Amino acid sequence: MTKSSKKIALVRSFIMGLSGMILFAVSFNLLIQPLSFFSGGVIGFAQILRSLWVNVGLPDPAFDLSGILYYIINIPLFILAYRSIGKFFFVRTLIMTTVLTVLLTVVPIPVEPLIHDSLTAAIVAGVLTGMGTGLTLISGYSAGGMDILGLYFTRKYPNFSVGKIGILVNILVFGILALTQDFEIVVYSFIFNAVALVAMDKVHIQNINVWVMIFTKKEGVDDAIMKAMGRGVTNWDGAGAYTGDHTYIHSTMINKMERPMLRRLVLQIDPKAFIISTEGSQVFGNFQKRL
Repeated sequence: MTKSSKKIALVRSFIMGLSGMILFAVSFNLLIQPLSFFSGGVIGFAQILRSLWVNVGLPDPAFDLSGILYYIINIPLFILAYRSIGKFFFVRTLIMTTVLTVLLTVVPIPVEPLIHDSLTAAIVAGVLTGMGTGLTLISGYSAGGMDILGLYFTRKYPNFSVGKIGILVNILVFGILALTQDFEIVVYSFIFNAVALVAMDKVHIQNINVWVMIFTKKEGVDDAIMKAMGRGVTNWDGAGAYTGDHTYIHSTMINKMERPMLRRLVLQIDPKAFIISTEGSQVFGNFQKRL
């Protein structure tokens, strides 16, 4: 890849990440905030702290505090990302978290809800914010919070998952909400978050594991996959049942977003290669989750 193509790729990824954050912030402030619903994760903690700020009688600023508080909570997570995950991830997370904080602060919150029906608002906002988060993750950026914790724990503990840390944090968030908020707000907040998670998973295809088997008569496919994609490959020797011709059989595990790249690599070497892919495979062991 040339320098100019790398720059174009970087610009495209930033625009995609920025678009995702704009979609998230606009949907969140216009649809969720007027109804006093809460998000899960670190943003949910920021909203809880904002409510406490107002309830104890501290001066209420002209802008919403959720974004600022979210950024403050992320500061120790930034340090964790820099020390334990890597500088590249840290820089991209810092950029997009700053973008999200600014957007949550400057996007106005209507006095009257745009959608008055609570269930409809929760579902629509869940779809839009989930899509926004998914777009940002696909672009290679992260808005901090749960993304940092999830990636840190999956790297440190092989049997851990992003979903587990998300469940633990959300149990704490919704436990606090159950004790401090009206039951109706807690229910609709839960619906909003559930829809958002489903929408994010549909867009964030790096979450989906894909097992691939490649049958080829050409050498070099395994080396191309390992060098270009950094994925491990297991090889077998086979033979066609009808022709008896020798066949190389390669097996590898990737995520769904990597599948088009793998297909191009294989077909460049052997246009007649036979490729089988299976989505949603469970993986136990040394498999790098590229979130």
